[in-house]
Amino acid sequence: MMKKITFLLTLFIASIGYSQVVLEDFEGTAPTVGGFEGLASATVTAGPVDGSNTALELITSTTGQGWQGGELIMQSNLMDLSTDNTVKIDVYATTAFTLFAKVEDKVNDTASPASAADEAHTGSGWETLTFTFNESLDGTAVANGQYSQIAFFPNWNGSGWNDPVIEITVNIDNVTANAGDAIVPPSSQVVLEDFEGTAPTVGGFEGLASATVTAGPVDGSNTALELITSTTGQGWQGGELIMQSNLMDLSTDNTVKIDVYATTAFTLFAKVEDKVNDTASPASAADEAHTGSGWETLTFTFNESLDGTAVANGQYSQIAFFPNWNGSGWNDPVIEITVNIDNVTANAGDAITVDTCSNGIQDGDETGIDCGGSCGPCPAEPTDAPITPITRNDWDVISIYSDAYTSTGLTNVTWDDSEATEVNIADNNVLKADFGNFLGTELTTGGVDASDMTHFHMDYWIADDFAAGQVFNPKLSNHADFNGETGSKLYTIALGADDNKKWLSLDVELGADFERNNILQFLLTTSATVNVGYMDNIYMYRAATAGVSDNELLNVSMYPNPAADRLNISAANTIKNASIFNILGKKVMSLEINKNSESIDVSSLASGIYLIKYQLDTATGTAKFIKE
Repeated sequence: MMKKITFLLTLFIASIGYSQVVLEDFEGTAPTVGGFEGLASATVTAGPVDGSNTALELITSTTGQGWQGGELIMQSNLMDLSTDNTVKIDVYATTAFTLFAKVEDKVNDTASPASAADEAHTGSGWETLTFTFNESLDGTAVANGQYSQIAFFPNWNGSGWNDPVIEITVNIDNVTANAGDAIVPPSSQVVLEDFEGTAPTVGGFEGLASATVTAGPVDGSNTALELITSTTGQGWQGGELIMQSNLMDLSTDNTVKIDVYATTAFTLFAKVEDKVNDTASPASAADEAHTGSGWETLTFTFNESLDGTAVANGQYSQIAFFPNWNGSGWNDPVIEITVNIDNVTANAGDAITVDTCSNGIQDGDETGIDCGGSCGPCPAEPTDAPITPITRNDWDVISIYSDAYTSTGLTNVTWDDSEATEVNIADNNVLKADFGNFLGTELTTGGVDASDMTHFHMDYWIADDFAAGQVFNPKLSNHADFNGETGSKLYTIALGADDNKKWLSLDVELGADFERNNILQFLLTTSATVNVGYMDNIYMYRAATAGVSDNELLNVSMYPNPAADRLNISAANTIKNASIFNILGKKVMSLEINKNSESIDVSSLASGIYLIKYQLDTATGTAKFIKE
């Protein structure tokens, strides 16, 4: 009875210890194989007996070296020869020979020693040979570790290399051993932007304080992209990087690795798009947490579909970074943080070609850069300025952009993916807009009160050739309570066949239905075929009202001027009401009077120039005064 129990226990232990599996049977995806030292061929092909079976076929050549052979790279798991250093292999041959085999691990560059062994084959067809890698043949060691490849040498005679070499065909199948670590295919990712050398195009949006390529935070000799957020910006403020060498190819591997430096724990939201090449690659977003411990490598996998985006599938020209993301939404209030970005790593997509043409001349002609004929003529630009607007009283116009009037002052003139720059045309400054989705700008901080303005004016010049359906749409956006848009006026300009490459004007009524007590934003959208446009003389206005010189005609007097604490106004007729405006057109005071004189307390006003508009029984007048 004891013998039976011992025997069963022995079988059980043996069954547990035996864990060899077929690591390569050459079915399915073919592994990496190759011949060396003059081998005629090493290919995965139909087996010599059953054509539905595939195997590795090695054919030697009499012109090759005696130590010619073929090598197989494992593709699923390493061979683990640390506890069991045997490898079983099915070998087919019709000639008796001795097969020399050698295991190594060059792929993972481990310390596992190279090891060789040999086994004789009778030439009777398929035979299973067991190689025990403890023979230390050819100066190798005993196998001890994991191995990524095995090489086969058919011209071994048991003690050395055949001379002369014999010509033989050998088939290899079912490489069997203990399974080691799973093999991770080598990454084809490369660093696409390290911010050394020529600086790429970067930019901030939605109120980011700055986005600059500058010295790194630890090593001053290293450069990186530095983003600094602002507590006065939007929660979705951020910085964008345009790739300059290759697109990011996320079609098969949708991960992007980025070195990120911060000393505050936060979650970084990243978004990839391809607006430069206008491909069908869908925008995609992902996020990763940073511990605030300095430099960390974050891996973004763009399959999360955050913020309504899709799974990345294609090539991308730019990546945007949003530091004020909390994992489920935008920080409110916004946190002020400095983030450094370096070594943007991904699979390399198509090379990016950059057009550097100007004055309507192709790159190859003007700069000597050969674009292979892919560069078209440069976009046209105006050679003349628009008509200068008529002279108006300061209080009768609110200028968004114009040399003719005092403008409100613009901020963030690069909303979304568009860009506006000031250029000089015929000694006149105009805005040049490179359109993507839309372009937007904030007027002076706090907005402007345009309640008394009646019309809107804009001059524009379209650079792109006419195409049916072209539109150019300016919009004024009112934010009465600073919590979003409370009113807007959108004008749709349908461009005609003769409306390109010349100055045109839009001059329209604002309309009584448009609430405009605090216009904060001016925006522009276009059709896909309008890429470049020029703009000037963007303003709101009203018909001229009485000026300072008319006050005497209306028998109105105002003193002292300048005024420190009180401004006195009197008239022969009843003064019904009065309103005071700052130089930017914003109403700062309003009062009912309904008598011939009034002493107005202006002590709370900041020093500067103001306009007072007064309403009499029979006329309206405006006067200018200085607050000390």
